[in-house]
Amino acid sequence: MVTGRGALARIGGGALILGSLGFVAAFSYLAVTFGYPDVLDASASSVLPALAAGGSSMRIASARTARRC
Repeated sequence: MVTGRGALARIGGGALILGSLGFVAAFSYLAVTFGYPDVLDASASSVLPALAAGGSSMRIASARTARRC
């Protein structure tokens, strides 16, 4: 069992590192497959169909990135 303030700080630090790596992974995936962040300058009428055509993995990555920004 993990006890003490030092252990709690290590757990918190680990959670922050994992969250950061998750954001980088999602952003990298969107950059490679969807042209992110350049796609932000396009109109919604062209972006939304492309997002829908990307499948569930692209929509999940987009949602995860949007929540952290």
